Amino acid sequence: MKRLWIAIALLLALTAGTLTLFYSEGALHWVLLRAAAAVPGELSVKTVTGRFAGPITLRGVLYRADAFELRAEEMTVDWSPLALLRATLRITAWHSPQVFITLAPGNAATPAPPEWRLPWRVELAGIRIAQLA
Repeated sequence: MKRLWIAIALLLALTAGTLTLFYSEGALHWVLLRAAAAVPGELSVKTVTGRFAGPITLRGVLYRADAFELRAEEMTVDWSPLALLRATLRITAWHSPQVFITLAPGNAATPAPPEWRLPWRVELAGIRIAQLA
């Protein structure tokens, strides 16, 4: 009987830890730092608010790689964390008032955006960008 109570206590602690991770802003900051280090090129975000489980608001987003630059003053992203159990990164909403994309001038053909190799399948739904420049 004592082992049963220990197992129940461990299960409750694991559940509480998981919920804290998904609903804390601290976990969101930690994941953003890891993501910025993992993507090719340079990713910076001035401020991030929300919860890891979403929705997430990013302000002052800048991504640079080779001859490609993407800037957005604000982005709101929502996603489905449970989709990760199916090896899928599912973005359910991505909204931004303005996104600026700059390609460096050159003599060669227009460069393609950098290629990202993710360990998951990616599903995008509900993308809304008011102005793309």
